[in-house]
Amino acid sequence: MRVQEIMVTDVVTVGPETPLKEVAAMLLSRGISGVPVVDAGGRVLGIVSETDLLQKELGAAATQHGLGHLVRLRGSGGRVESKVRARTAGEAMTTPALGVGPEASARDAACLMVERHVSRLVVAEDQVVAGPVKAGGLVGILTRADLVRAFARSDEEVANEIEEMLWRDLGINHGCVTVDVRDGDVTLSGHLDERSTVEALVARAAGVPGVVSLASDVSFRLDEVVARSGSRSTPGSGHVGR
Repeated sequence: MRVQEIMVTDVVTVGPETPLKEVAAMLLSRGISGVPVVDAGGRVLGIVSETDLLQKELGAAATQHGLGHLVRLRGSGGRVESKVRARTAGEAMTTPALGVGPEASARDAACLMVERHVSRLVVAEDQVVAGPVKAGGLVGILTRADLVRAFARSDEEVANEIEEMLWRDLGINHGCVTVDVRDGDVTLSGHLDERSTVEALVARAAGVPGVVSLASDVSFRLDEVVARSGSRSTPGSGHVGR
């Protein structure tokens, strides 16, 4: 499943000059925890979140009580101190924003969220590698809730996606491989021509959101690896497991 299939496209954004009071009111009224900051051309500059607002409020309170040194100790290169003084979204935002491209897999997006301890990713049109957004216009936003909904799909939805992937991505005709899904446990069976195709099938199917485990009983006729080494392979006897 690709990010573009589950991302939110009707994204609320603010400009770098938007007052923080307005940002806070927007988060509350919309029931969201963060909002992208974009320039006049729609390019993503950063993200301002509840955490950024809390850092400002906690830092301001500490400074008022003579504990500003604690803010400096916890900060990085004065970043937290600058948030304490922030009055606009551009001054308080976290930058660069983390993001993915619309063609990225849901699994890659989930890995980035877990690794970087973030709750949302921006989706930028020119983003090739999951990570800091350096360029590209905003086309959507992806949250942990969006991913949880994708991973909680029914067995029928999981089976349908794997079957669609067979033809769309691998060119495997319908009927060559049988897909059985029960409580997220996927079993593949059938026969294909080449080992490499079976390996690609197993790898891609395992990455489909909602797959709990995968077992493959798909056999192949030709083992290209063995053939390249000069050895002989037995037709119809090869299997790739997961």
